[in-house]
Amino acid sequence: MFRKLLKIVLIILAIPTIGVTIFWQVQRAKRPPRTATNFALFEGVTYERRVWDEPRPVMLHIVTLDRAAANLAYTVTPPDQNSLEDHLNARTTSQFLAESGAQLAINASYFYPFRSNAFFDYYPHVGDPVTTVGFTMADGAVYSPADDGNDFVPLCFGETVLIADSAECPANTTHAVAGNPVFLRDGRNVVPPDFWNWPMPRTAVAFNDEMIWFILADGRQRGYSEGIGIPELAELALELGATDGIALDGGGSVTLAVERNGAVEVLNSPIHARMPLFERPIGNHIGVFAPPLSQTSR
Repeated sequence: MFRKLLKIVLIILAIPTIGVTIFWQVQRAKRPPRTATNFALFEGVTYERRVWDEPRPVMLHIVTLDRAAANLAYTVTPPDQNSLEDHLNARTTSQFLAESGAQLAINASYFYPFRSNAFFDYYPHVGDPVTTVGFTMADGAVYSPADDGNDFVPLCFGETVLIADSAECPANTTHAVAGNPVFLRDGRNVVPPDFWNWPMPRTAVAFNDEMIWFILADGRQRGYSEGIGIPELAELALELGATDGIALDGGGSVTLAVERNGAVEVLNSPIHARMPLFERPIGNHIGVFAPPLSQTSR
């Protein structure tokens, strides 16, 4: 009798594990294929997927925005509360894209509180309160103050796009998020070869006078994409032609979502709570409003 009861208990305990394993395998099969591609998304916006096999498997997602293109505009997630603490309700990048009406979105600022121990043990969930780190603003209103230690540097959107020289953006800024580290300044790689030189998922924004690049690297997915280090990110941005670049929140936050044919589509393979294609609820995002492709651009 005891053995029969023990067998039943073990079967019951195994059901969640089996379910998660099956879901994990299904999610793996849905990831973007490890093939290179390049196509126009919107007027003035193109997408490229690059595949590295050496020095490790990496999937790179590069969005190029033409700064001369008409009708491109940028936005940042607005606060849900007026207080400086817990001023945002966590949401996924896909949710932000749908709410904002933008055509493209990426994850942005570092935030807290946060934990990710397992599929059943993480924070925040959608709707949980969080606070972004460093200078953050939306629609001209600051909702997170400057970082006193100057570790987190603002990426500022206004009359132009720039990486601030201090912990705050200039007066003509309308939207801002904070990142760390700055890896390019005025065409120079400003990070040592061993700085944060371990592979993980990364999100970055780089630019020159003509273009802006959103660079995302998938990671933590052995044999598919294991991520890149900050020095590799800097070299990639230089190869693209960028003069300035800054890393945003990485890890399981890394997400690229676009609106295509009236639906939200995730173009990379986020990994949250060890689950591929499971989007992390995060603090804030950068959104891009872009016109649809004209008939001549298709």
